[in-house]
This record gives sequence, C-alpha cells and structure tokens, in this order.
Amino acid sequence: MNNKSNITRNKKDIYRNRITHYEKFRTKLQIQSDRISSVRAIVFLFIGLSYFVLRNSPSSLIAYGVPSLFGFFFFAMVRIYGKQALLITKLNALIAINQEGLLRLQNKWSEFSFTGEEFLDEASPHLSDLHIFGKNSLFQMLHACASRKGTEQLKDWLSECSDFSIIPRRQDAVKEMAQYISFRQHLLMEGRLIGKNLDPQQFLSWIKSPSFLLNKKWLVVLRRFVLSITALLIVLSLLTGMSPYWMIGILIQAIIFFLTLGKCRTSYMPALSRESHFKAYGRMFELLERFKFKSSYLANLHKKLETDGLTVSRQMKRLEGINHALCQCYSSIYPLLNILFLWDIYYLYQLELWKKEMSSSIEVFFNVLGKMEALSSLSGFAYDNPGYVYPLIREKASPLSAENLGHPLIPYSERVCNNFRISEEGFLALITGSNMSGKSTFLRSIGINTVLAFSGAPVAASEFIIRPCKVMTCIQVTDSLRLHTSHFYAEVKQIKKILDAIYPDGPTNEHSPILYLIDEIFSGTNTKERLIASRNIAIQFTKSRSYGLLTTHDLDLVSLEDESSLIKNFNFMDGIDGNGKMVFDYKIKDGPVTTTNALKVLELAGIKVRR
Repeated sequence: MNNKSNITRNKKDIYRNRITHYEKFRTKLQIQSDRISSVRAIVFLFIGLSYFVLRNSPSSLIAYGVPSLFGFFFFAMVRIYGKQALLITKLNALIAINQEGLLRLQNKWSEFSFTGEEFLDEASPHLSDLHIFGKNSLFQMLHACASRKGTEQLKDWLSECSDFSIIPRRQDAVKEMAQYISFRQHLLMEGRLIGKNLDPQQFLSWIKSPSFLLNKKWLVVLRRFVLSITALLIVLSLLTGMSPYWMIGILIQAIIFFLTLGKCRTSYMPALSRESHFKAYGRMFELLERFKFKSSYLANLHKKLETDGLTVSRQMKRLEGINHALCQCYSSIYPLLNILFLWDIYYLYQLELWKKEMSSSIEVFFNVLGKMEALSSLSGFAYDNPGYVYPLIREKASPLSAENLGHPLIPYSERVCNNFRISEEGFLALITGSNMSGKSTFLRSIGINTVLAFSGAPVAASEFIIRPCKVMTCIQVTDSLRLHTSHFYAEVKQIKKILDAIYPDGPTNEHSPILYLIDEIFSGTNTKERLIASRNIAIQFTKSRSYGLLTTHDLDLVSLEDESSLIKNFNFMDGIDGNGKMVFDYKIKDGPVTTTNALKVLELAGIKVRR
C-alpha cells in the first residue's frame, strides 16, 4: 500500500510541477502582453501626431513616410500581441488539463462534466451494471478526447471487443503513448481551443455533398475565355489606342457574376461556416504528423495521414487558403473582385477539386484522429496507474486467472484486492455471504477489469490472464413503471438473454463463451420458487462452454457443489469487533458462508427485532 501511495504522490507532484511551470510562463507572457499593449497605444498616438506635425512638410517622403513607419510598427505589435494572446489561451488549456490529471489522482474525477450517460443502452445492461458509462463511471474517469470521433472510438472500445487479436498491439500503443505526457496534453489542448466538442460528422457530410462547378465545367472554361479576351483587349487598347472594347468584356463578366452569384454562395457557404473547425483539426493533425512512433499500431496509423504525397495538415492548410479567399464575400471589395476576376467561380472550383481529391481519404484521417484520442485517454489512465498490469489475452489459457484484483474506481487507500481463478469452461463460482460483505463489488471488479482488458488498457491487478469472451451481467436490475415490468420479470428477461447468448440455437448449439456475472439471482420472488429456478439455471450454465459467478443468500444452493464438479462455493464473511460492531475484510474465501447478518444490520440501524 505504501508503494502505491508513493507512486500516486509522485504523479501528483508531476502534475503540480507542470501547473506551476505553465502558470509562471503565463504570468511572464501576460506581463509582456501588457507592455506590448501599452507600447501599441503609444505608437498609435505617434501615428496621428506625426501626421499632424508633418502633413505640411515640403517632402512627401517625410510627410507620409514617418507615419507609415509608425504604422508598420503598430501592425507588428498587433501581430505579436495576437500570437501571445493565443499562447496564453493554450497555456490556460494546459493548466486545466493538468488540474484534471490531479483531480483524477485525488479521486475527484466524478466532477468532470462528460459522463457518457448518453451511451447507456438497455440492450447492454453490463454498461450500467459495471459503471462503464454514466455518473461516477469508468468512461467519466478515462475520457480525455476533444473530438466527437475520439469520444465515440473510446465508447466503442469500452462497449464490446470485436477483434481480440488486435489487443496486444493496442496495448503496445498505450504503453508507448503513456510515456508522452506532453504530446497527449498538447493533442487535447489543440482540440479544446475551439471551445466545444468537435464533431467532424458535419464536415464529412459536407465533403460528400454534391458539387456545383464540377458538373458544369463549361462555366470554368467560359471564365478563362472571357478573362483572356478582356485582358487582351485591355493590352491592345493601351498599346494601339484601339477603342475600349474591353468594357464589353467587363460587362459580360458582370453578367456572369450576377447570374452565378446565388448558386456559388450556396455551394461554398457551408465550408466557410466550418472554417474554425478546419483550423482546429489541422493543428491536431499537424501535431500527429510531427511525432514519430515506434509501436506498429501507432506507426500504421501515422502512415495513413498522407494522401497524394501531401500530409493531411498540408491539405487542411490548402483548404484554409481557399476558404480565406472565399471569405472576401464579407468584404466591401467583393463585387469588384468578382466582376474583374470572376473570383467566386475560380475559388469554388478549387474548393470542389479539393473535395473530390479528399472524399475518399478524409474519413480515414478522422478515424485515425479518433483512435489517437481514444489511445491518449487509455494512455493517461496507464500513466496515472503505473502499478497496474497489462493483461494477457490467451485462447488456450484458463478462462480467468487474476491476482491482487481490485476495483479501479475505488481509491487505493480503500481498495481491497483478491486472487481468483476460473479453471475451466462451464465453471460456476457460487458466492454466498453476509450483507455488505463485498459480493457485488467483487463481481463488478471482475467485470470492469475485463472491459478494461479488452479495450487495450492495463487493469487493477498484479496478474490478469483471460480468454476472449463476451461479458454479460445481471446485477442492478430495476423494475419499470413505463414498461409495466416488475423487478422479478426484468431479472427473468436478463437471465433469458444470457442463456440465449450461451445457447443461441438451443441447448445443444452454443456460441462463443460468455463470462456471466449474476448478483442475487431471482431475488424478486419467493424463497421456494427462487430455489428451484436457481438450481435449474445453475446446472444449465455448467453444461455450456461459458463460465461465471453467481451470488446468492440462499444457503440451500451450496449443496450444488456436491452435484457438479464444475460448481464451487466461495464466500465473503463479516466479523464483530470489540465494540460489537460488524467489520468486513472484503476477502473472498473458499467454501460456503457459515453466518448471516441480516438481523444484526437491522439492529445497527435501530430497528428492534425479536429473535
């Protein structure tokens, strides 16, 4: 415990030191910015003063040159001030990110606003039972994504694993990225600068939207032809004194502009409305491209950030340049630019060419970004918990073998760890125990660590070996007034789902193994029928390739161990201290429970019961 406390303390010091460093840098920049602001104001006054004093000077060079020189300095100051303001904003974001890291180590991550509650699914109750999503959940603790793609990728990895072969490679990626704390924090910072959870879906939809000029290339050809003729006529008029026929060309250009104005603006305005998103994504992609990774998983992702010899950040800068030109639609010279150069047609065509070139690869880029952000979240978890172990996923090993297994959402100081092993297929651990002794928490410890293992993250254990499987639970069953469903019927439905998953085509045709975790089986019905149903279900479980744990207060069920070698009894017990109060060690033990404590709990609560 002391070693874990020292590790946690060291990590806290790292976050505090980074916060102090960034705060000092911010203070220094703020002082410089204040000085620049003052100098800028003085320079602005000198512009007006120098013009007023020198306006009647016989030398126009002096009359206009000196104010212009002051003007140059003024705009240089404006530019420097803008850069420093952006840097201060970045430092504020980095300070906030390190403060969040500190909150995680202080077990205050439940204060984070994004809980992932929207990802809870009635069809997958284990996500709620195991606190994967929702308030005080694993997702709330792990989440460190700025884009919607990253958030959804993390959600997918925590929901269910579809490819177990990729887990070792993902673990290598998490191990490597865990070392790069500055990279992870800067990636998150660049995404957060936009001030919202970036959703690239609108961007992707726009990329795939129909184009206007690509289907009307004759307009592009007409623009070139008309501009060329007009330019030729202007040159001839200047050189030969020919009549100004070029004015006819300008008139034709004006007509083309007004005829195409509405359609062109409708086509490019969606791109302009997302310009800030493009810039944010571009900075994130640029950071990813600059970093060199060693693990094969990260290196393969890195290779995908290039198309036609150009990196995605360069493609984004190219897009930004086109957007900047199209933004002239907001300026007063917009009509003049269009009449003289047919500006909209040219830059809209460039924009649509960009869309066409990128349409096949842009989604790949954002998928890479999403994976990188999800990996960054898992890596932050690994960095904060260096004492955790990376699990081994093995097809031919025992279904589950864990040493010093604890619940990752319980603080180190309060956590009690256990050893546990599922030795073979069909194994059923029947756990009895007194109230509040830790049975439900133990089920959740196994379940949540299994979810972490299949996501590619380390787990709260010193050893964790598991076979590929699907996790299913029946722990926190609730009734539903809306659906007119009783607690018992809701429980029956969930047990039926587990059986259907174990035997998808009947009792003799089973699918991939299920790791089932069932708490207080059939607690919503009477004792006699509960006992009959529980015995039958338990025997059905042992006749499959699946395995799991089942807790119960029915001590009559412990005799099942005599009926099947695949059923083994375990227990969690309580004790009484010198003051007559119940104490719990939360340690799992072999065999059935030998005592109960329901009446004691009532007495401690102040309810008198005659024995």
